[in-house]
Amino acid sequence: MYLWLANLLALVHGLVVVLVLAGAVAFLLGASRRYRRWHAAYWVLLALIVAFDVLLGECVLTTWENALRERARPGSGYRDAFIPHYLPFLPPFVLRWGGTIVVTAAILAGLTWRWLPRRRDRD
Repeated sequence: MYLWLANLLALVHGLVVVLVLAGAVAFLLGASRRYRRWHAAYWVLLALIVAFDVLLGECVLTTWENALRERARPGSGYRDAFIPHYLPFLPPFVLRWGGTIVVTAAILAGLTWRWLPRRRDRD
Protein backbone atom coordinates (compact mmCIF):
# COMPACT_ATOMS: atom_id res chain seq x y z
CA MET A 1 0.00 0.00 0.00
CA TYR A 2 2.73 2.50 0.98
CA LEU A 3 4.82 1.67 -2.06
CA TRP A 4 1.80 2.22 -4.31
CA LEU A 5 1.19 5.61 -2.67
CA ALA A 6 4.88 6.51 -3.01
CA ASN A 7 4.76 5.68 -6.73
CA LEU A 8 1.58 7.73 -7.15
CA LEU A 9 3.21 10.64 -5.33
CA ALA A 10 6.27 10.34 -7.59
CA LEU A 11 3.97 10.55 -10.60
CA VAL A 12 2.26 13.65 -9.19
CA HIS A 13 5.68 15.14 -8.42
CA GLY A 14 6.76 14.53 -12.01
CA LEU A 15 3.59 16.26 -13.20
CA VAL A 16 4.38 19.26 -10.99
CA VAL A 17 7.88 19.44 -12.49
CA VAL A 18 6.41 19.39 -16.00
CA LEU A 19 3.87 22.08 -15.05
CA VAL A 20 6.62 24.29 -13.64
CA LEU A 21 8.65 23.91 -16.84
CA ALA A 22 5.66 24.48 -19.13
CA GLY A 23 4.52 27.44 -17.05
CA ALA A 24 8.00 28.97 -17.17
CA VAL A 25 7.98 28.71 -20.95
CA ALA A 26 4.50 30.25 -21.07
CA PHE A 27 5.65 33.07 -18.78
CA LEU A 28 8.77 33.69 -20.88
CA LEU A 29 6.71 33.86 -24.08
CA GLY A 30 4.00 35.99 -22.49
CA ALA A 31 1.37 33.42 -23.40
CA SER A 32 0.11 33.06 -19.84
CA ARG A 33 -1.39 36.56 -19.82
CA ARG A 34 -4.35 35.37 -21.88
CA TYR A 35 -5.38 32.84 -19.24
CA ARG A 36 -5.71 34.72 -15.98
CA ARG A 37 -6.81 31.76 -13.85
CA TRP A 38 -3.92 29.59 -15.03
CA HIS A 39 -1.62 32.56 -14.53
CA ALA A 40 -2.79 32.99 -10.94
CA ALA A 41 -2.61 29.25 -10.23
CA TYR A 42 0.95 29.19 -11.51
CA TRP A 43 1.89 32.06 -9.17
CA VAL A 44 0.46 30.07 -6.27
CA LEU A 45 2.43 26.98 -7.34
CA LEU A 46 5.66 28.99 -7.54
CA ALA A 47 4.99 30.56 -4.14
CA LEU A 48 4.46 27.14 -2.58
CA ILE A 49 7.64 25.77 -4.13
CA VAL A 50 9.73 28.70 -2.93
CA ALA A 51 8.12 28.64 0.55
CA PHE A 52 8.76 24.93 1.06
CA ASP A 53 12.30 25.28 -0.20
CA VAL A 54 13.02 28.17 2.16
CA LEU A 55 11.24 26.65 5.18
CA LEU A 56 12.23 23.00 4.79
CA GLY A 57 15.33 23.19 2.62
CA GLU A 58 13.89 20.61 0.24
CA CYS A 59 10.74 19.78 -1.67
CA VAL A 60 7.93 18.54 0.54
CA LEU A 61 6.85 16.04 -2.15
CA THR A 62 10.29 14.41 -2.06
CA THR A 63 10.11 14.22 1.73
CA TRP A 64 6.68 12.59 1.63
CA GLU A 65 7.66 10.17 -1.12
CA ASN A 66 10.75 9.05 0.78
CA ALA A 67 8.75 8.66 3.98
CA LEU A 68 6.26 6.42 2.17
CA ARG A 69 9.07 4.38 0.61
CA GLU A 70 10.69 3.94 4.03
CA ARG A 71 7.38 2.73 5.48
CA ALA A 72 6.99 0.25 2.64
CA ARG A 73 10.58 -1.03 2.84
CA PRO A 74 13.06 0.47 5.31
CA GLY A 75 16.16 1.76 3.51
CA SER A 76 14.40 2.13 0.14
CA GLY A 77 14.16 5.93 0.14
CA TYR A 78 16.61 7.85 -2.02
CA ARG A 79 19.10 10.37 -0.64
CA ASP A 80 19.22 12.96 -3.42
CA ALA A 81 16.46 15.16 -4.80
CA PHE A 82 13.66 14.06 -7.13
CA ILE A 83 15.13 15.14 -10.46
CA PRO A 84 18.67 13.77 -9.89
CA HIS A 85 17.17 10.50 -8.71
CA TYR A 86 14.82 9.97 -11.65
CA LEU A 87 16.83 11.79 -14.34
CA PRO A 88 20.48 11.01 -13.49
CA PHE A 89 21.57 11.39 -17.12
CA LEU A 90 21.16 15.18 -16.99
CA PRO A 91 24.39 17.20 -16.73
CA PRO A 92 25.49 18.11 -13.18
CA PHE A 93 24.93 21.83 -13.81
CA VAL A 94 21.29 21.19 -14.74
CA LEU A 95 20.81 18.92 -11.74
CA ARG A 96 22.29 21.48 -9.35
CA TRP A 97 20.96 24.79 -10.71
CA GLY A 98 18.21 23.92 -13.21
CA GLY A 99 15.27 24.21 -10.84
CA THR A 100 16.49 27.45 -9.33
CA ILE A 101 17.08 28.99 -12.75
CA VAL A 102 13.66 27.90 -14.08
CA VAL A 103 11.74 29.20 -11.06
CA THR A 104 13.68 32.48 -11.00
CA ALA A 105 13.23 32.98 -14.76
CA ALA A 106 9.49 32.28 -14.45
CA ILE A 107 9.10 34.79 -11.62
CA LEU A 108 11.06 37.49 -13.44
CA ALA A 109 9.23 36.86 -16.72
CA GLY A 110 5.86 36.92 -14.99
CA LEU A 111 6.66 40.21 -13.31
CA THR A 112 8.04 41.67 -16.54
CA TRP A 113 4.92 40.77 -18.53
CA ARG A 114 2.78 42.12 -15.70
CA TRP A 115 4.50 45.50 -15.84
CA LEU A 116 4.77 45.83 -19.59
CA PRO A 117 2.00 47.86 -21.16
CA ARG A 118 -0.69 45.72 -22.59
CA ARG A 119 -1.48 45.96 -26.27
CA ARG A 120 -5.05 47.10 -25.69
CA ASP A 121 -3.79 49.89 -23.42
CA ARG A 122 -1.64 51.21 -26.27
CA ASP A 123 -4.46 51.16 -28.83
